[in-house]
Amino acid sequence: MTKDGVTYKGKHYTSLSGAAVAAAEDLGLNSRSHNGFVFWGLSKPPRAKKDRAERLQTIFERYATAAKDALGASTDEDHRKKARSVVERHAEGLRKLIA
Repeated sequence: MTKDGVTYKGKHYTSLSGAAVAAAEDLGLNSRSHNGFVFWGLSKPPRAKKDRAERLQTIFERYATAAKDALGASTDEDHRKKARSVVERHAEGLRKLIA
Protein backbone atom coordinates (compact mmCIF):
# COMPACT_ATOMS: atom_id res chain seq x y z
CA MET A 1 0.00 0.00 0.00
CA THR A 2 1.21 3.47 -0.80
CA LYS A 3 -0.15 6.91 -0.01
CA ASP A 4 -1.54 7.05 -3.60
CA GLY A 5 -3.18 3.63 -3.58
CA VAL A 6 -2.24 -0.03 -3.82
CA THR A 7 0.19 -2.07 -5.87
CA TYR A 8 -0.95 -5.55 -6.80
CA LYS A 9 1.28 -7.80 -8.93
CA GLY A 10 3.38 -4.80 -9.94
CA LYS A 11 0.43 -2.72 -11.15
CA HIS A 12 -0.73 0.43 -9.36
CA TYR A 13 -4.39 0.83 -8.36
CA THR A 14 -5.82 3.99 -6.86
CA SER A 15 -8.09 2.05 -4.52
CA LEU A 16 -8.27 -1.19 -2.59
CA SER A 17 -11.41 -2.02 -4.54
CA GLY A 18 -9.60 -1.72 -7.86
CA ALA A 19 -6.88 -4.08 -6.66
CA ALA A 20 -9.56 -6.40 -5.29
CA VAL A 21 -11.22 -6.62 -8.71
CA ALA A 22 -7.86 -7.53 -10.28
CA ALA A 23 -7.19 -10.15 -7.60
CA ALA A 24 -10.71 -11.54 -7.98
CA GLU A 25 -10.12 -11.99 -11.71
CA ASP A 26 -6.92 -13.89 -10.90
CA LEU A 27 -8.98 -16.13 -8.62
CA GLY A 28 -11.59 -16.73 -11.31
CA LEU A 29 -14.35 -14.75 -9.60
CA ASN A 30 -16.81 -13.16 -12.01
CA SER A 31 -17.96 -10.11 -10.06
CA ARG A 32 -16.89 -6.75 -11.48
CA SER A 33 -17.00 -4.89 -8.18
CA HIS A 34 -15.67 -5.63 -4.71
CA ASN A 35 -15.46 -3.72 -1.47
CA GLY A 36 -11.67 -3.59 -1.10
CA PHE A 37 -11.74 -3.44 2.70
CA VAL A 38 -13.91 -6.56 2.89
CA PHE A 39 -12.07 -8.42 0.09
CA TRP A 40 -8.67 -7.96 1.73
CA GLY A 41 -10.04 -8.81 5.20
CA LEU A 42 -9.58 -5.33 6.65
CA SER A 43 -13.21 -5.14 7.78
CA LYS A 44 -16.27 -7.32 7.96
CA PRO A 45 -19.12 -6.77 5.53
CA PRO A 46 -21.98 -4.81 7.05
CA ARG A 47 -25.05 -6.82 7.93
CA ALA A 48 -28.36 -5.16 7.51
CA LYS A 49 -30.38 -5.10 10.69
CA LYS A 50 -33.61 -6.86 9.86
CA ASP A 51 -36.70 -7.26 11.89
CA ARG A 52 -36.80 -10.89 13.05
CA ALA A 53 -40.32 -11.37 11.69
CA GLU A 54 -39.17 -10.10 8.28
CA ARG A 55 -36.23 -12.52 8.41
CA LEU A 56 -38.59 -15.41 9.18
CA GLN A 57 -40.77 -14.38 6.23
CA THR A 58 -37.77 -14.39 3.90
CA ILE A 59 -36.66 -17.80 5.16
CA PHE A 60 -40.21 -19.16 4.78
CA GLU A 61 -40.47 -17.92 1.20
CA ARG A 62 -37.23 -19.71 0.31
CA TYR A 63 -38.39 -22.84 2.12
CA ALA A 64 -41.80 -22.77 0.42
CA THR A 65 -40.15 -22.52 -3.00
CA ALA A 66 -37.83 -25.46 -2.23
CA ALA A 67 -40.72 -27.52 -0.82
CA LYS A 68 -42.89 -26.81 -3.87
CA ASP A 69 -40.03 -27.84 -6.15
CA ALA A 70 -39.41 -31.04 -4.18
CA LEU A 71 -43.10 -31.95 -4.15
CA GLY A 72 -43.78 -31.19 -7.79
CA ALA A 73 -40.50 -31.81 -9.59
CA SER A 74 -40.55 -35.57 -9.66
CA THR A 75 -42.90 -38.01 -11.32
CA ASP A 76 -41.46 -40.71 -9.02
CA GLU A 77 -44.21 -41.40 -6.49
CA ASP A 78 -41.75 -42.64 -3.83
CA HIS A 79 -39.80 -39.38 -4.07
CA ARG A 80 -43.01 -37.33 -3.78
CA LYS A 81 -44.10 -39.34 -0.71
CA LYS A 82 -40.71 -38.80 0.94
CA ALA A 83 -40.81 -35.05 0.23
CA ARG A 84 -44.39 -34.84 1.55
CA SER A 85 -43.37 -36.68 4.73
CA VAL A 86 -40.49 -34.25 5.32
CA VAL A 87 -42.75 -31.22 4.81
CA GLU A 88 -45.38 -32.70 7.17
CA ARG A 89 -42.71 -33.25 9.86
CA HIS A 90 -41.61 -29.63 9.47
CA ALA A 91 -45.21 -28.43 9.73
CA GLU A 92 -45.67 -30.43 12.94
CA GLY A 93 -42.48 -28.96 14.36
CA LEU A 94 -43.74 -25.46 13.57
CA ARG A 95 -47.09 -26.20 15.24
CA LYS A 96 -45.19 -27.24 18.38
CA LEU A 97 -43.18 -23.99 18.33
CA ILE A 98 -46.27 -21.80 18.39
CA ALA A 99 -48.23 -23.90 20.90
